[in-house]
Amino acid sequence: LPRMKPIKVRNGIPFYYDKSESEFRMDVYEQYDTTVMKNARRYLSGNRVSESLDYLVNCIRQNDQSTVIVENGCGIGYHTAMISKEFDDALIFGFDLSYQMLSMAADLWIHKKKSTNSTLTAFFQKHGLSLDVEILDQNPKMQLALAKCEKLPLENEMVDVSYSCYLWDRIADNKDFVLEQHRILRKGGYLIVLGPMTFTSNTAWEAWYPFAKLVAFVVNLGFKLIDQSSWQERDVFDGRNNYITWQVEGFCFEKV
Repeated sequence: LPRMKPIKVRNGIPFYYDKSESEFRMDVYEQYDTTVMKNARRYLSGNRVSESLDYLVNCIRQNDQSTVIVENGCGIGYHTAMISKEFDDALIFGFDLSYQMLSMAADLWIHKKKSTNSTLTAFFQKHGLSLDVEILDQNPKMQLALAKCEKLPLENEMVDVSYSCYLWDRIADNKDFVLEQHRILRKGGYLIVLGPMTFTSNTAWEAWYPFAKLVAFVVNLGFKLIDQSSWQERDVFDGRNNYITWQVEGFCFEKV
């Protein structure tokens, strides 16, 4: 289904963006022992967050055709795998710009590497947590690739639902992102954006908050808003149930 051949393939992960060595060094999402493992802790322990997944599933079920689904910024593949479980007749693509995240996702959900489970178990135990091994007993039908969400290797109007979690406030060019989603989505397809919107600059706050600005921005690029919701998620980070509370915003748009 991808519309172009990968630039290269590294340990089974196709690259559709030629990420330079300097980009690798500067990308915090390539730091295995901190960012990648922290992402695993958020989603693979018994205390994992689940509200975002519930929102995604409910939105996707409202679409009359959900046979091709895309996750932008899939990380270690938790949402990608769970969506594949819920919609087992669909083809799921998971794209990310971090090779380390994608490598972990492939080891967990596709290759089923026991050594990865052992590494995660040891990491979780250091924080008083336990790895939920049952959740890894999934066989998701998903394809993983390294690509920029502003330039995806997919044909025009081939996607039914495209979503991103915790990504909007990290995208370099939100306009290019929305236009690319508009290109790959069929008419009536859904674009779902959710996250705590932890903006780190005055420019971003002025651009997107209050969130009516974000909605107007996406609507002006060829979508209509069909749902906007808000909820809290607890991100538990140790066995004593110390946690951070995220105020998450969810938006579901339909391509017009």
